[in-house]
Parts: sequence; structure tokens; C-alpha cells
Amino acid sequence: MDNDRLKNYILVGFMGSGKTRIGRELAKMADMTFYDTDELIEKAAGKKIRQIFREEGEASFRERETKLIRGLVDAHSEGGVYSTGGGLAMREENRKLLHQLGTVIFLDIDFDTAWSRLQNDTKRPLLQTPDRAGTILRLLDERRPLYLDAADLIVRADNTAPRHKVKEILTRSAQAGKSD
Repeated sequence: MDNDRLKNYILVGFMGSGKTRIGRELAKMADMTFYDTDELIEKAAGKKIRQIFREEGEASFRERETKLIRGLVDAHSEGGVYSTGGGLAMREENRKLLHQLGTVIFLDIDFDTAWSRLQNDTKRPLLQTPDRAGTILRLLDERRPLYLDAADLIVRADNTAPRHKVKEILTRSAQAGKSD
């Protein structure tokens, strides 16, 4: 791993991949602070993500994500577990910044898992379409290569208890650290 990398864990992956649940458990087990980038953006903006999308559009929201990650890197923030929004890794600049921020873990799920977790979602702006299944399939196909590009570790997150995934993350990241 890169010696210039800050000491954080960053979880990337599709909507419903368990970034928040696994992130909270990882922070607890690693004795670190948990942060959700969407929550940080909402706090800074003084409004919900849905409202940002509705009033300013997706491009403005994506710019807010980049600004947040850039600020964390510039501030040399360490000791955190960051759950990122599902689209944060879409920008190449964000993927580079995530690598600087810490160890990037891609929580990989398949369509069936995404569908079972998201079919009744009413909060995620990109899923509020008549063809939710088609949207999920298209976004998974578009985003998976970008998550892979961002990832230091890839962890399957289909239907396993978060604590088991956290143990896998801690074990594999420790093993990767030994090869520096």
C-alpha cells in the first residue's frame, strides 16, 4: 500500500451494498469514527440529498462529493471509516482522491441482491423511475468497472452478516499491509 495514503477505510459500492451497515460495524471493531459522505454533504448543504438533486441536479451533487473528498484529503483526516454514496466513484478525480484518503474497499453485490434490497426504495433519487429493475441493472453495469478501478480490496457483500464482512476486511487489509 502507498505510504502517502492516509489511514482510513473507505467503502464504495452500489446502492444497497451495505456500506453503512458494514461501515458502522467496521468503525466499531477498528475503534475508528464512522462517517457517511451523504450525511456530511447534507449537513454542509443544510438539505437532504433528494432536495439537492431536485433543486440543483445530479451534477451539482457530484461536485459536492468531490469537494468533500478533496477537503478530507487536504485536511489529512485520519482514523475514519467512510461510507460513500453509490455514485461517488464515477468521477476519475474522486477515485484518485479516495486512494489518497485510505484503503478503498469495494462491497460487490449482484443484481439479485441489489434488487431484493432496493425494489421498494423510495429515497434514492436515481431509483424513482418506472423501470426500477432496468435502472438498477444499467447502473450496476456502468458503475462496477469504476468501483473495481477504485478498489484496493474487493469483498462480496451478498447476504452475509456485517460482522463477518468486517472480519474479512480487517484480515485482508492487514495482510495487504504486510506486503508494503
